Amino acid sequence: MTRKLEWVSLLACLLTLGCGPEGRAVELGADKESALRAREVEVTSVVRRDFNRTLRSTGSLIPKDRARLRALVEGPLETVFVDIGDPVQKGQALFKTRPVDSRLAVESAEAALRTSRASLNELLAWRRAEEIDVLRAEAARSEAEYQRLRNERDRAASLLERGAISTSEWEQARTVFETAEAMLEISRERLLIAETGPTKEAIEVVENRVTEKEVALAQAQQRLEDTSVKAPFHGIITGKFLNSGDYVKRGDEVLEITDLSYLEAEMKMPERYASLMKVGIPVTLSIETLLMEREGQITAVNESIDLKTRTFLVKVRIDNRDHAIKAGTFFTGVFQLPLIRDAIAIPTVALRQEGGRSLVWVADDGRARQLIVVAGEQDDHYVQILSGLSGDEKVVIEGAGALSEGDPLQIFSPSE
Repeated sequence: MTRKLEWVSLLACLLTLGCGPEGRAVELGADKESALRAREVEVTSVVRRDFNRTLRSTGSLIPKDRARLRALVEGPLETVFVDIGDPVQKGQALFKTRPVDSRLAVESAEAALRTSRASLNELLAWRRAEEIDVLRAEAARSEAEYQRLRNERDRAASLLERGAISTSEWEQARTVFETAEAMLEISRERLLIAETGPTKEAIEVVENRVTEKEVALAQAQQRLEDTSVKAPFHGIITGKFLNSGDYVKRGDEVLEITDLSYLEAEMKMPERYASLMKVGIPVTLSIETLLMEREGQITAVNESIDLKTRTFLVKVRIDNRDHAIKAGTFFTGVFQLPLIRDAIAIPTVALRQEGGRSLVWVADDGRARQLIVVAGEQDDHYVQILSGLSGDEKVVIEGAGALSEGDPLQIFSPSE
């Protein structure tokens, strides 16, 4: 292009020298003024072409399922069966607190239920004349046992306050007393019924007591079952906070279990992509630290836009059943979006950035004109123009650096 400009300048000089003295002087001055004002630029036509659309975003991969397993029953940890890194199956026992107290509570509840059911059966098959003396003796024995165990309970409470016995020893004394108290109440009721005969109301009272004992037994059985904590899903032990022999309270964290079979990531996407993000769209996750790629897909799209950031949340999931990727790994995700067809496009060298705006210079009837545009997708050579160009313009691709609005142009095209 430079050599062409030199030839044009030389030709202008020769033509000027061939004229008369006065005419040559006037024309030479006019030509010099025009030459000084004209800007040498190279232009090309706006084109239409297709664009492959991709969107990149970064994030960290987190497990789909992760749980902190806590003690459900207070007491010493009798056994912790697993350690960090151990694979476990759903339903597998992971740790157990000492079950002795819970087992005794079940046995006590079973005995109380048997007694209540027997009382109900006797009431329904009442034989007053034969049993009244026996029931009086039983009531007397129950009264004596009740008094003895109440003294034992009060003594245990006093020792507990002084720290002389453990909480579990106090609870055992209390449980035994409560059982004796229930037995005394039952003996008195049986004697009363034997002496007066059962009424409908009395039968209902005993039936309700049977129901209460059934509930109490179910609760005791559940506490016994809760001494053993099982895995809620298939996974790997990723945290161990207590060991066998440690004393735990209800709610203390003992283990962490993580399912690494599927990993998920949450990414914030610009609002302009809201209509394009759909469940099922493929995503390629590049993990630089492992020098690997893994295919995934969108599993959830938040339909709400964050008003502060003008972004929305997208969740991606990948298959990790080979456990090649650790939880927390950083990645770059590439989303394959639908192809843009027949878009207005210009060479990337024609697009300029000034003051936060996208600009192009065009040749308009031999003069420079600046247009504000909105750019879209781009590849190595072309950029999509969303607005600002009609598609018929000639855009400046070389020489735009010194242009001002309205400058006359000395135009060349790449093909010349």
